[in-house]
Amino acid sequence: MKRLNILWIFVAAFSIVLTSCYKEGPKISFKTKRDRLANEWVVSEYQIDGQASDSAKNSFYVADTIALVLNIARNNVYGMNMQYTKAYSEKNDNKLISLKLNFTNSHYIDIMGNLTKNNILYRNMGNGGRWSFMDKFRQVEFSSNDMGDLSIADGQKNFPGKVLMLKNDKLKIEFTINDKPHTVTFEPLNPEIVK
Repeated sequence: MKRLNILWIFVAAFSIVLTSCYKEGPKISFKTKRDRLANEWVVSEYQIDGQASDSAKNSFYVADTIALVLNIARNNVYGMNMQYTKAYSEKNDNKLISLKLNFTNSHYIDIMGNLTKNNILYRNMGNGGRWSFMDKFRQVEFSSNDMGDLSIADGQKNFPGKVLMLKNDKLKIEFTINDKPHTVTFEPLNPEIVK
């Protein structure tokens, strides 16, 4: 009987440890949260106040050719830049095509400017900075200051997001923008090289 009680205590403790801290996603993963977050992410869904927003989602793309990509690195650095989409690369025999080699510098800047001008997430996150997990990995905070850390300079603020799902192949974060929840679902740019 004593062994059975010890076994039940062990099972209960183990199941508590395995419960996910996220609303959606796996109960257990052998990759750290930092390793799952670090990737090149493209937007696959965008909801504002619980309603799908095609215009917000489409603001991350130039037709089916170029996508605005959120690059999150393991060393707590992030950046937003544009790359050719997977569909466009597939049409070109899966060659790794460089945007900077195909466009002049001014043309590249014009495309990036047009892509980011109406992108509400880019306007709030900036083109890059530092990121950090907060609230026991339930929140990720982005800071686009020039200090190389998460400190807040005058007139700046950190941009927090509630992590709803964190998988190797899917990331869902809820941001508050203009007092409304913006739920953004990301997928890896290149699923076959998910870290």
